[in-house]
Amino acid sequence: MNTFQLECFIKVAETLNYARAAESLGITQPAVTHQINTLENELGTKLFNRTTRKVSLTHNGRIFFLDAKQILELSHRALHRFSYPDQDAIEFISLGAQGAAQLFAFSEPLSRLKTSHPYIHPRLQIYSPPTLNHMLEEGNLDLILGFFDKSNIQKKFRYKELAKVPVSAFCLAELPLAKNKSLTLEELKNHNLILPSRGGSPSELGQISIDLMNERNPINTYFVDSTEAAVVLVEAGFGLALVPDHFLIQDEKLATIPITDVDPLSFGYCVKSIKQSEALEQLMKYVEEFFEKENRLFKVRKRH
Repeated sequence: MNTFQLECFIKVAETLNYARAAESLGITQPAVTHQINTLENELGTKLFNRTTRKVSLTHNGRIFFLDAKQILELSHRALHRFSYPDQDAIEFISLGAQGAAQLFAFSEPLSRLKTSHPYIHPRLQIYSPPTLNHMLEEGNLDLILGFFDKSNIQKKFRYKELAKVPVSAFCLAELPLAKNKSLTLEELKNHNLILPSRGGSPSELGQISIDLMNERNPINTYFVDSTEAAVVLVEAGFGLALVPDHFLIQDEKLATIPITDVDPLSFGYCVKSIKQSEALEQLMKYVEEFFEKENRLFKVRKRH
């Protein structure tokens, strides 16, 4: 396996088109095909499903994509390590989140961390919960932030709950429904719904989505992979969104209505159950302090 093979694989995986990948790399399409075939033979697994009409990643291809990017990045870093005398002072930290809104929660803690660790280099990534768990297990992430089912957390992980987040219906404030003080899942069944997809949401919320779909016309249901996508569809008038009520955009045009028969979701961070670096331990402390403050502000907003 060499870096050129990895570059070809990553470019095809990103474009899902051999011709465009070849053009981007400045080589011929047969050359790209040869590199992919050689890589698949070395790995002993098929990375792409390829027909005359389309190209898609296989299951193993999706898994290897994360490893390939990590290997290529490490390779490039190693090549440049000795170019600058202060290179060894750099501290790398890899952080993951389940959505863009959650990723912003790292901003203040990282600002504080930079004061004591001026050469810290954060790497921020957004993936689905299963992918994040895999990356943490494989050592490609140091910490992940998001919603977790505490009963299913692996023993090799250490989990810190930062908040209990209620589930709400998110809708346009101009709708008559927005005046309701609360709703039940049964009351949602008569409305167009925007639901989190099972793979991109907390397991409890994914199961609720499945339950709501029973005996329901699919034409009145929309699935999204993030809170941000749900906000877009709500603002566009597609229906009500079922979302965790903690990282929602504050907008006078929008309203949140608590769902009374859904238990709050557990939100927090996960790290491996091993001794962490001093920088990561410091960041964990800052994240905890940030959410202590955020939880107080959240309660104040809800009272008003």
